[in-house]
Amino acid sequence: MKIESLLDDEDFTEDCQVWLRQQTLEMRSPYNLKMYIEETLFPSLTRNIKKDTISEKTCRNYMYLWGYRYDEKKKGIYYDGHKRPDVVKYRKK
Repeated sequence: MKIESLLDDEDFTEDCQVWLRQQTLEMRSPYNLKMYIEETLFPSLTRNIKKDTISEKTCRNYMYLWGYRYDEKKKGIYYDGHKRPDVVKYRKK
């Protein structure tokens, strides 16, 4: 017997993706998606409220399937080239 996935429900997928697009970059997280699904989407779809009905890891997998990738922003760091003789000479000028 096949178990139905929430991803098979077009309304669920569309509602989640619309919500994700409306969020700022800082607010797009698996945890916030989990909260949205449990507090807003599930009650409207099933009229039933349960705690911990979907895991954060499942939400992370959904976001990955929808094309969202985690990317940690890093400050620019000079890895090589900053100690080359011509660069050091230029900086001394």
